[in-house]
Amino acid sequence: GGQEQADAFMMEVDQALTRAELKGAIMSFSEVFRHEGRQLGLKEGLERGLEKGLEKGLRQGKLEGKLEGKLEGKLEGKLEGKLETARNMLIRGMSVATIAELTGLPRHKLTALRKK
Repeated sequence: GGQEQADAFMMEVDQALTRAELKGAIMSFSEVFRHEGRQLGLKEGLERGLEKGLEKGLRQGKLEGKLEGKLEGKLEGKLEGKLETARNMLIRGMSVATIAELTGLPRHKLTALRKK
């Protein structure tokens, strides 16, 4: 088990290593642990950063989606209003040119609207 390994390690240290070699071995172990700790820290930091970035992106996307939806709704509403006004003008006999000028709608749309 763990104790046997520790005893074997200590026996090797006593038998084979000089002070300089022992210091080098300890420094090597320290560097390995420091490297592994750094790698673990980077991995955890990356995971947290990705998670927070995803949350922020989702919030921003929802807000942008709501804004775009409202804008599209307003634009569609304005267009429907102009089309309704143009229909009424056509019914009353106004010219396509005059209606286009007053509503800002293109003539081809008004011509198509007249055919309906």
